[in-house]
Amino acid sequence: MRINQYTVLLDENKLPFLVKERGLNYTDEVKGVGSLVRLCNTIFNASKQAEEHVYLVCCTTSGKVCGLFDVSHGTVNNCLMGPREILQRALLCGAAKISIAHNHPGGSIKPSAEDIRATRRIKEAAEMIGLQLDDHIIIGDNDTYYSFAQENSLKEK
Repeated sequence: MRINQYTVLLDENKLPFLVKERGLNYTDEVKGVGSLVRLCNTIFNASKQAEEHVYLVCCTTSGKVCGLFDVSHGTVNNCLMGPREILQRALLCGAAKISIAHNHPGGSIKPSAEDIRATRRIKEAAEMIGLQLDDHIIIGDNDTYYSFAQENSLKEK
């Protein structure tokens, strides 16, 4: 399958637009949390990054990947996950569903209080504009991960 990795730039009027960074031939099917973790590790080396990064996987209604982004790059233990930046990218590439992932360089996959708050804000904002947040995944080391969806942490409380 062909997956496009994008970035967002501003035009001369300071309006955002998509720029295709590269097209990738990715042979694995992207269905389920394990395959999303493999995708982020294969494309971005997520589990080996020295600082936190936030990744966005955009999908069509049928689940086909329509865009891949490295949204944010932070420090060894912090990275901004702004709903605006995430949803802007999702809308620009025509996504119906999104999954976000970020790495924890220290290896722990336990979500922080900020991870939980950010997930809640992104989910609420996505729902307001008709996008579905399928999952938020924290990628640790040694093929470990935490999936908010698998842990039922995306449901309303």
